[in-house]
Amino acid sequence: MGEKQKKISENIRFLSNEYNMNQSDFGKICNSTGASVSSWCTGMAVPSIDKIISICNHFDISIDDFVLKKLEVRKEFFTSPR
Repeated sequence: MGEKQKKISENIRFLSNEYNMNQSDFGKICNSTGASVSSWCTGMAVPSIDKIISICNHFDISIDDFVLKKLEVRKEFFTSPR
């Protein structure tokens, strides 16, 4: 499995877990089946570019981040007490 394919797989698993989605629910985001999402999660396949765009738009993340970086929990910024 190539590095980009590994990142995509990890990021799909991360997003699914973070948003408490099963593979079928995740697939609905990009008009795919749970079986397709399963193959993406295991690295046996990668989503097509139109599926990647749908996923990134849904979760408001950049394609570069989704394909090249390990996604992490977004930290919210709090103002310091005065």
